[in-house]
Amino acid sequence: MRLPSIVWVQFYLWGSASASPPFGSAQALSLPKRHRTRLARRFKRSCGVRTRLRYHNKKILPRTFNYTPIVLLVLSLVATGCVSNKTDSEFVGTITFSSLDTFSYKDTIVTGLDFREFEERQLQDLSGQIVPEAFSAKDFERVESGGDFFVVTKWEKAVSNYPDPFDHVDGATEFFERADRPSHRFGSRIHLTVEVYESSSGKLFWRKHLPNIFDSVQFTEERVVAALQRAAKNFPVRVPKDPNLPNIE
Repeated sequence: MRLPSIVWVQFYLWGSASASPPFGSAQALSLPKRHRTRLARRFKRSCGVRTRLRYHNKKILPRTFNYTPIVLLVLSLVATGCVSNKTDSEFVGTITFSSLDTFSYKDTIVTGLDFREFEERQLQDLSGQIVPEAFSAKDFERVESGGDFFVVTKWEKAVSNYPDPFDHVDGATEFFERADRPSHRFGSRIHLTVEVYESSSGKLFWRKHLPNIFDSVQFTEERVVAALQRAAKNFPVRVPKDPNLPNIE
């Protein structure tokens, strides 16, 4: 009587053999010979790992595991972390902050891929309204010209890849809800930067950059307003001066 062929399945994770397969000890399956190849292919597709089949002292060489998606994912996470740490710099130069009392709003700059005409007009109008209001709320007085510092807002539409979940103005929840969409990883997005310069020297001393604040197709007035408020949120409140103290300048 001819004994049935025995198929041994050994799992490989991350390129090294696992002595203890994740599904318990290796199981011996009595299968016809014609089904062994199909079994190996099914393990490859369902488990995402390579397998080795052993029967009657014969071996089928391990299948090659495709590491490309994992490598790309790791690199994207590292790159995203570096970008996030670099862009949220805020203070980028030295300044005697207590000497700042007045400011002027200088300009709104729109660059990158073409915006629709009404979108660009809305960016200009809302930036010139929301940003000065945010600085006035911090007890700085707005003047038309000759202030202690001036503010510039920059909008850019550009294609980006693998955005940080916390970049989006709607929050991380909205980001993960869109994770299955084709444009989630690679698409046209809006980037916002608010810069503050010292008027006397023209030196940049504060900068807030918000990359991937929302997708181009998500352009709404509400998101533009929320993005501008978020950009100016961390600028410090004016330092009040005590009139009873002597002026050392």
